[in-house]
Amino acid sequence: MRKNLFVIILVATLLLLLSACAVSDPVPLNGQCLAFISTDSGAYSLMASCDGVVNDMIEGAHSVEDVTYVSDGKKLFFSGVYGDKLGIFSVSGDQTTIAEFVLCPDNDCMQIAAGPNSAYLAYSSIDSRGQVVLRDLSQDEQILIEDGAASFLDFSPGGNYFRYFSTQTGKLNIISLPDLQLTVSLPGDADLIGSWISEAEFVYGKRRADGQIALIDYWTYDLNKRSELPIFNDLQEGIQIYFPKAINDDVYAVLVRTGYRENSRQIWLVDALGNTLAEITSDKQYDHANLAWSDKNKKLSYQRFSFSGSNTVPEIWVWDSETSLQTLISLSAVKPVWLD
Repeated sequence: MRKNLFVIILVATLLLLLSACAVSDPVPLNGQCLAFISTDSGAYSLMASCDGVVNDMIEGAHSVEDVTYVSDGKKLFFSGVYGDKLGIFSVSGDQTTIAEFVLCPDNDCMQIAAGPNSAYLAYSSIDSRGQVVLRDLSQDEQILIEDGAASFLDFSPGGNYFRYFSTQTGKLNIISLPDLQLTVSLPGDADLIGSWISEAEFVYGKRRADGQIALIDYWTYDLNKRSELPIFNDLQEGIQIYFPKAINDDVYAVLVRTGYRENSRQIWLVDALGNTLAEITSDKQYDHANLAWSDKNKKLSYQRFSFSGSNTVPEIWVWDSETSLQTLISLSAVKPVWLD
């Protein structure tokens, strides 16, 4: 009888320990799910929507600042608080393992990016100086890239390059991996950085003054040839686009202002010449941001915020490119990331 009682207590203890580091209803990291940060009640918890059902992803995670996903390794990274620790953490595919990578004293680690195969982890700390740090996960080595803050971090699709926008110099810097050489440094603006087109080619923009008006020019930059070509040349006068994101052959999802004095940004699809293919949103009482394209699901997620009223909250929506239907995913939510 005592032996059976000991076994029962042991099993119950093991189950309790496992439940402390797992999610009650695990969210598949290889399915049609959308992760996001919930700002409801100021908790900034990590949530996911799968087939219209929203669940808390990580019990014990809160004050989440950023989240990123590596599809080939099926691993999610987030910066924030887990348990009683402030840092950057990773979540495995089965969500039973949460690994701690970096502790962030004084709420320093804010913005994060992870490279393909989870080979590298990059983060930008926000303090009196700021730092851009690259961590080689295979060697468990931490490298200081720049002693200054950054407002943009990402990796090329194949992981051969790391990009960041230095707020100190106002330049977009591209670092080759694994030799950590500065390949090119381009003057520009953080809100005009576009997506990668291929492993060695990306879109970026820069402003130029024309009297009282700031005009925007966009270019594709080829790292192999060290050359650039203009793009979006046929945009109508007064149309300004931001954060162009390549979604398939010569089609880009962009944030658009339709006039120099326009406040709200809408979402359009344009081709490489700048011709309008579709106006996904058109309600000017809302500003839009944080576009995220799912190539697997052919859906575009985005964040919007109403200009009207003092109690408005950010919302996350999804647009289906095949049906043109738009679906509200969550109120009080920011930074959508596809888990596919």
